Amino acid sequence: MRTKQILLVAFALILMITLVFAENNSSSPETTLNESQPAGNTSSPSTDQNTSSPADEGNTSSPSICGELIYFCSDNSPYCNLVRSEINKYIDNSGCVEVKEHIISDFMDLKSDSLALKYKVDYVPAFIFINENGCSGEVGFGGATKYADIKNNIENFVCGQNPSSPSNPSTPSTQECPSYTCEGGFKPKCQIINNQCSCESCPSIPIEPNETTGPIEIPEPENPQTIQYECSGCTLEKQCYPFGYRKDGNFCSDVNKQFIGQKKADSSCENNFECSTNLCIDSQCVSSGLWQKFVKWLSRIFG
Repeated sequence: MRTKQILLVAFALILMITLVFAENNSSSPETTLNESQPAGNTSSPSTDQNTSSPADEGNTSSPSICGELIYFCSDNSPYCNLVRSEINKYIDNSGCVEVKEHIISDFMDLKSDSLALKYKVDYVPAFIFINENGCSGEVGFGGATKYADIKNNIENFVCGQNPSSPSNPSTPSTQECPSYTCEGGFKPKCQIINNQCSCESCPSIPIEPNETTGPIEIPEPENPQTIQYECSGCTLEKQCYPFGYRKDGNFCSDVNKQFIGQKKADSSCENNFECSTNLCIDSQCVSSGLWQKFVKWLSRIFG
């Protein structure tokens, strides 16, 4: 009996030791996973993505157009020749500024030019800058404008503020009119009017076609300022036509020096060339059929 009790106690002790040993050596799956996963707090992927975001890079870049420069000039202004090289320099180095040239034939037309009226331009050459907010202002000094003036005044443009002084202070903003000689030796008189040089025109060289010569080609002058040609008839496609010249159902009219359509029968006329039948009798265009009947009637009488 005693032996049996000892065996039961020993068995119980062995069982307890076995259970304790098994519990101590067992591992938790959750703990194992936690211990093996990388530390997520050591680096932040979201921060890396934000620092190299393409969208942010797009926000830091400058816009394709940051303003507009309008260059006003005229074909008959001698001052425009003085600043031609300067505006060309700026066009080559304008960066994001869009440059537009507004050239008119005569500077006196500024008073009726819609773009000049919009920006209050009353002389040439003129340089108007419009920033990206739509504010505009002068950034040049007429014929004394230099490339550096345009560049500096646009870079330092302040809405409603006058531009800084010219880069070359020794150059006056109002210059004397340059002298030139017309073909034939005539020297036109020039004077400053409203801060703009106004000169007499060179005498025009007349082109006078007739029935014998027919249309005459108008020469292309090398310098329109010193030589001009004036057609005494009608100008069409760089040719001068005599009055009465018929072309494509039209004739050269001496009323407005333009080609107008020939008249039909029974229309009032003064010259044969005005009528499509080339017959003007008693101030009226006559049809060819009626004229042939009249000729036949005459031939019967005097035949």
